[in-house]
Order: sequence, then C-alpha cells, then structure tokens
Amino acid sequence: MKWLKFISGMVFMAARLAMADTVLASKHDLSVSGSGEIRATIESEVCLFCHTPHRGTGEQPLWNHAPSVATYIPYSSSTAKAAIGQPTGASKLCLSCHDGTVALGMVASRKTPIEMRNAVSTLPAGPSNLGTDLSDDHPVSFTYDNALVSADGQLKDPATLTGKVRLDHNNQL
Repeated sequence: MKWLKFISGMVFMAARLAMADTVLASKHDLSVSGSGEIRATIESEVCLFCHTPHRGTGEQPLWNHAPSVATYIPYSSSTAKAAIGQPTGASKLCLSCHDGTVALGMVASRKTPIEMRNAVSTLPAGPSNLGTDLSDDHPVSFTYDNALVSADGQLKDPATLTGKVRLDHNNQL
C-alpha cells in the first residue's frame, strides 16, 4: 500500500511539473476558466490573448495582442557592456500587457475588446505592471552574442543557455 501511495504521489508531482510550463491555470490564463483574479467574463479560449492562427499583428510567434506604442525609459548602468535601448522583439510583446498601457482584451483577431471581469481593462498597479519606466528593472532587448560575452567576461556563451533563459528570434534577451 505504501508503494501505491508513493507511485500516486510521483504521478501527481509529474503532472504538476508538466503544468508548470503551460499557460493553463497560470496567471497568464486570462480565459473565463483561468485561476487568477484577472480573467475574461465569458471568453473560453486560452491562447488567443497572445496568439492567433489568423489575422495576427505580424509579430512572431503569430502575435494577437495589440502592441504598445509607449516610449520607455530603458535600464541603464555604468557597468553594462550591452547596448540597451527601446524594447523590441519578445520584450516588446510581453510589455504589450505588462506596461499597463494596452487593454488586456485588445486582440487583433476580434473587432471589439474581450471583456474582462470586475471592469479590469489594463493590468492593475502592482509588481506585474512594469509601467514605461524600466530604469529600475533588469535590462531587456539587448543582443546577447559572443561579442558581448567577450566584452563582459562574466557572461556565458549564448550557445550554452538552457532552460528558462532563452533568446528571442533576434538573439536578444
């Protein structure tokens, strides 16, 4: 019987780990069945808040969320060897929700915004809403390549990055 409990526990843990890398039931699940406080009133599709198979914004990977047109105050540091400017690529896509300037339900595949619960339209103030002043956050949208590794000396070869640290299609972090 103990062995059966152990196996059941291991299956449960494996299922939890598998779900850790999915949007379902995460804070990014904005569908009506999402587990977070911020979610749609009736929209049941999970992925469409960010992605779409048709009529996207032109950004990859098949981006559906309306982009932010904000100008940002970028991170700066006297010790940074990277050229850090306005967010681009994957960072700009994340900021389309996380800068708090674009309604969460503004998607290219719909004519009207998706209605959100409790009259929430943009990401409310708090740690997830970065705003447009990124000067106190980690740097984003800089090219992470062998030239930067050579200039810094403390960074790892980009070819050895694994796990949750990934470069976007422009080789930017």
